[in-house]
Amino acid sequence: MIKDLIADIFSPSSTTGERLRALFLVFVLSGLLLLLGWIALYIADSVRTTNKTCVTTLESKTVIPARNFTTLAKVGKVMVPILNSYPESYEIRFKIESNDSTMSVEKKFFDQVENRTKLKVDYGFGRISKDCKPVNVQIQQ
Repeated sequence: MIKDLIADIFSPSSTTGERLRALFLVFVLSGLLLLLGWIALYIADSVRTTNKTCVTTLESKTVIPARNFTTLAKVGKVMVPILNSYPESYEIRFKIESNDSTMSVEKKFFDQVENRTKLKVDYGFGRISKDCKPVNVQIQQ
C-alpha cells in the first residue's frame, strides 16, 4: 500500500492535487506507525523485570502542598475557566544501588518514618530503559 502511494506521488500522469493527497497520506501513515512504535516501546518498558528487594536508608521526606490552578479553555466562542486541584501528597527519597529514587507514599506511612530509618524496598527495572522503579516500601523490622 505504501509502495503504491509512493509510486503514485512520482507518477508522471498524476495531477498536483493527487500528488499532494498521496504525500499527505504517506506522512499521516508514517506518523501513525511512529506513534504505534513508541506506544509499543513504552508498554514493553512498563512491564518490569522480576522485583528485587533491598534494605536502604531514608534520606529525606517531602510534603508537597495542596495546590489549585485555573486554566482557560475555549468552548465555541466562550472562554471557560477550568479549576484543577491537586491534594497534598507525600514523597520519600532513598537510594537503590547508588541511584536516587523517589516514591509517593500515604500520610500514615509518611508520619511513621523519620530520616535515617531503615526501609525494605521492592523494586524493578524497565526492560528497555533500565530505570530503577520502586514498587513497594516497608519499614525494616
